Amino acid sequence: MSSLFLRNFGIFNARAFEYYVSAALTNLYVCIGRQHAWANGDTVPTPVESSNNYYSVWNDLIAVKRVTASDMNLVVPRVDWANATTYVEYTQDLNLFYKANTSNVAYDNKFYVRNTKDQVFKCLFNNANANSTIMPEIDIGGQLPENPYVETSDGYRWKYLYKIPSGLKEKFFTTDYMPVVVEENITNSARNGRIDILKIITPGAGFNANVANNFLNIISIKGDGADANLRVNVQSSAANGGNIVGYTIISGGNNYTRATVSIVDSNKIANTGNANLVAIIGPPGGHGSNVASELGASALMISTAIEGNENGLIPTKSGGENRYRQVSLIKDPKILGGGAATGSVYRTTTKYFLAVPTGTFAHREVIYSGSTEATANLTAVVEHYDSANTELFVNNIINDGTVNVANTFSIIGANSGATATVIVVEPSELKPYTGDLLYIQNSSAVTRDPTEYQQFKIVLRF
Repeated sequence: MSSLFLRNFGIFNARAFEYYVSAALTNLYVCIGRQHAWANGDTVPTPVESSNNYYSVWNDLIAVKRVTASDMNLVVPRVDWANATTYVEYTQDLNLFYKANTSNVAYDNKFYVRNTKDQVFKCLFNNANANSTIMPEIDIGGQLPENPYVETSDGYRWKYLYKIPSGLKEKFFTTDYMPVVVEENITNSARNGRIDILKIITPGAGFNANVANNFLNIISIKGDGADANLRVNVQSSAANGGNIVGYTIISGGNNYTRATVSIVDSNKIANTGNANLVAIIGPPGGHGSNVASELGASALMISTAIEGNENGLIPTKSGGENRYRQVSLIKDPKILGGGAATGSVYRTTTKYFLAVPTGTFAHREVIYSGSTEATANLTAVVEHYDSANTELFVNNIINDGTVNVANTFSIIGANSGATATVIVVEPSELKPYTGDLLYIQNSSAVTRDPTEYQQFKIVLRF
């Protein structure tokens, strides 16, 4: 038995995921965490899937921000047009999405390109595997987006698919990926089963003997579609005839899934070589009818940002004191009272309101309650200290049960030596260890600042 999951299966899953989040059938949050250093300093560990890691992500959380419909877009591997490159032409029997190494981002076949104007084209004909030397574009020579293809002077033929708007480029464009866009005029102009390309496998010989007209109606298309009308161009009208060097499509027809080319030339010289012509039929719906499917867009980018302190919900301090080393995705966490989390931003640290502080607590230091850190009844890690309001934001709390946080208790900074009395404890706004952890990304330290706009771009490959 042999089976295969097609690229469309991944596209379906990507779109389904996007729909569930956009329609609020599930609540998805981008999370930042881990302000303190990794166990081996600057050595970033590879995430692993385990219960311990799930608990660790929650213990290290600083804040979460909800993903909205505008934060998601299908993406494909980015391919920039480059001079003197041979691009792969579309044929109906070629697996365009092949990857020898499935962990690679890009497909092995370069069959589409983005030009310097952010226009995206699919290669329909590569002039017998020639190098592309002319960048395709649609604003010269009367070329229109709706045309079946754009022909460049290097012999290539390209199908225009879409242009990336500046806003989507800013949000969903990286060194590896670019967004997929649907342009209605391209979708509406697509024709199912149309023949746009005729491949001349062998040009034959002896055609059109002693006839001056080189624009010949000597071919017919046999198949399950209708209305295809093509002409061929012959190189010579001499007594010994000529070979087929080109063609003109009067009408590509429609609804073909199979098509063979027959040649009948009453002026052909006997015993001369036969031509072999192959009709190239577009994908289901036609070129441009379903850009995501045609480009294999089985990846979804989530792109959202944390802006400064998010109106005070995620406190920060200038000077690089606040940091994170981990980004994650959590689905359907619950608020502290037990209901579904649906808000935009949540603080996931615990806030300590302090009395009579002495000294200044240091960011990322351990605080403890007890005689020594080694024998402490309670420890935590400082994510942020607001000295003006005497508020301490901590996570990674370990309490042996002897410290009653409903009462006051004393704390000491293990590095700073600062001391204070905790008079009120305000827990995380989310209920810890709820929801499904979907994604983890570990990194070196990234600083946060009240004036900074930090963009998170996560690509989910289905």
